[in-house]
Amino acid sequence: MYGSAMEGYELLGFVGILKECLKILSKNGKLMATITTISILLNSLLFFTNIFFTNLAVRNLIAKETLLSFTTNPNSSDISKLFIDIMREIQIIIKVQLTFMLPSLIVSLFSMASFVLASAVACCGYFFLFSAILISLGITCIDHPLVLLPIVLTLGVFSSIFLIYLMVVWELGSVISVIEENCYGIEALGKASELVKGKRLLGFALNFLFTLIMALEVCSFTMIRNDQKWVSTHIVIVFLLIGFNGLAMMLLYMSFTVLYFQCKKIHGEEIELQGSLEYSKIPSNHLVAEDLP
Repeated sequence: MYGSAMEGYELLGFVGILKECLKILSKNGKLMATITTISILLNSLLFFTNIFFTNLAVRNLIAKETLLSFTTNPNSSDISKLFIDIMREIQIIIKVQLTFMLPSLIVSLFSMASFVLASAVACCGYFFLFSAILISLGITCIDHPLVLLPIVLTLGVFSSIFLIYLMVVWELGSVISVIEENCYGIEALGKASELVKGKRLLGFALNFLFTLIMALEVCSFTMIRNDQKWVSTHIVIVFLLIGFNGLAMMLLYMSFTVLYFQCKKIHGEEIELQGSLEYSKIPSNHLVAEDLP
């Protein structure tokens, strides 16, 4: 009886957070739309720039591989030169990808911080055991190869669920790092772990919902992309994927910001935002004649 009541309470809390997100959108819809648009534009700019430079390097690589295939004399010095050029083009492609990783990370952090701040204004210990299990399963799979597929599928499902469960602290820690002053990194994760007690199942439900949405989104776009042969169609599909991913991330961090405020309220803690106004205390004692100039 008590267990069903608690499950009903968790379900109501889950629906309540989603309702709060809709309220935030109604209050700060323009702000959220602006942040989402900027995030999508920045990600799209990075994507198209990356595609442009990568395509140049790939075309040069294909051209040099074609020249190599038409070379008839294996002892020619042109072959060694072409091999060197091919290796150089491969290095360029790798460097381009690595170069765009940092800006992409910065844009993601900017989007996360902006969504959390906008939402705020509107309102592990089993590693060795896991390794031992993996080793024993590996030995079993070598002896019985047919057992490999169901074991991999089962491990994949449970690992994904466990990772989503652990990510609750990470997401809440990200919110704390943005909202609270002088609380970052490991300290924010530790505070999130303490703050989320009693609400971890609710956070897991939110994380699972948005993970499922993004997984379905990626699968749908992959199926559509495989049916298309034009490069321009692929670019449009990836652009739409970036847009939907930006919207999903916005809703995710809005939800965890609402969860943060609910956890603070349950624990009876005061809510302090970075950049909030601080007032100096003025002494209440009456001035006497000696204090006057």
